[in-house]
Amino acid sequence: MGLPGTSGFVGEFLALIGTFKANIPVAIACHDRRDPVGLLRVVALYRKVVFGALTKPQLMGLKDMGPREIFCVRPRLVVLTILFGVYPKPVLDMSAASVAPASGELQSGSRAEEGG
Repeated sequence: MGLPGTSGFVGEFLALIGTFKANIPVAIACHDRRDPVGLLRVVALYRKVVFGALTKPQLMGLKDMGPREIFCVRPRLVVLTILFGVYPKPVLDMSAASVAPASGELQSGSRAEEGG
């Protein structure tokens, strides 16, 4: 679930806008059910990753991050998450080249259905 001002919120908002542009009744039906289901999925995944038991023997030797790694990694992740939540243009520009062909196909398909 994306919180306002974070990068996850931008993705959720773009998905919502795209769905509403395509078909309003479908958007209402999908997003009305998607949020609670998505929340349950995220909570279940978090529970499995954080509190679940290791099942593969080759992973038993791995250690959690130490204080030095946490000190180096955590601030960068927080800053990038908020930065891309407030200003997502760099990430959207990087993905534009791969999204454009799919977007064009979807738009031409919707025009064909409309008879235009």
